[in-house]
Amino acid sequence: QLIRMPAGYRQPRHYHASAHMIYVREGDYSIAGKTYGPGTFIFVPTREPSGPIESKDGCVLVQYYEGAIGTVIVGK
Repeated sequence: QLIRMPAGYRQPRHYHASAHMIYVREGDYSIAGKTYGPGTFIFVPTREPSGPIESKDGCVLVQYYEGAIGTVIVGK
């Protein structure tokens, strides 16, 4: 998937039904307060909670899922 997140994007803490890889092509991408920039590769294991997800200035990501995405929000 090629994903464009607008400036100010925010997604609550969640997990996915399969492992996935994220490559940051442009902009800033933050997971739980840790910010990643262009050229960063992130691996997220199956059912590993992550987030909140944020992008202050917006970003472009390439994401690959090993199976079904199946997003589950953690908490409220």
